[in-house]
Amino acid sequence: MNSIAKFLVAGGIASLINWLSRFVFSEIMPFTYAVAVAYVVGMVVGFVLYRNWVFERRGSMISGQIALFVIVNIFGMGAVALSSMELLNLTSTWFPQKAAEGSANLAGISIGAVVNYIGHRVVTFAARSTASQT
Repeated sequence: MNSIAKFLVAGGIASLINWLSRFVFSEIMPFTYAVAVAYVVGMVVGFVLYRNWVFERRGSMISGQIALFVIVNIFGMGAVALSSMELLNLTSTWFPQKAAEGSANLAGISIGAVVNYIGHRVVTFAARSTASQT
């Protein structure tokens, strides 16, 4: 299986956990906060899966990878939050609130996945030469 297919599977698992946990968090906090907290849950799952299965632990410094992973995911979270909120504004008049929230968040997660794949491939888990690791 190539890295894009592995990323889609691992990202799908992380995104599913992200999406489902948002419903739980929405019971105790506003939608925007629930989206952000659920994103962090999905991010932790994603890091473990991406590092151990998709990108095969490229680079040796886990602390550096975690820092880069968080930076890339800040951009991904921005893409998810902004697109989720905009899509919620567009769909909330057509669908019941819970359905509008669920579909807007799912679409936002999909947009964030594209941002994250590019960022993780190019930045977080990019192959590093030995000279740049010292």
